[in-house]
Amino acid sequence: MLFRSRNRLDELVRSDLSSIVKHLEGTPYGETVKDAISSSSSKHVEALQVMLDRILMDEIMHASNSNPLSLNSSLSFLKKKEGEVTTLRAIVAGKWFDLEESEIRGMIS
Repeated sequence: MLFRSRNRLDELVRSDLSSIVKHLEGTPYGETVKDAISSSSSKHVEALQVMLDRILMDEIMHASNSNPLSLNSSLSFLKKKEGEVTTLRAIVAGKWFDLEESEIRGMIS
């Protein structure tokens, strides 16, 4: 089990990214998360979230393409729409708080 207790999950949420990477070592996501954090110019949780969303979308797309008549096609569509909504919210929030275009792009890419 990835998170053995609610308390451990709460600790990780309040910790820095290096603790999260250390906790994920040995899981299927460990190496990917480590690579993403080391290649990212920003060491923020938002960058990790964007990267994990991208991994999830890739997995759903792969499953959807391998069997187009399955439930995965519906999940793929819903995940794409969720991504569009997230992108629009990030743009609106960025404009609202007068963020630079590069900062907004960092939130969505």
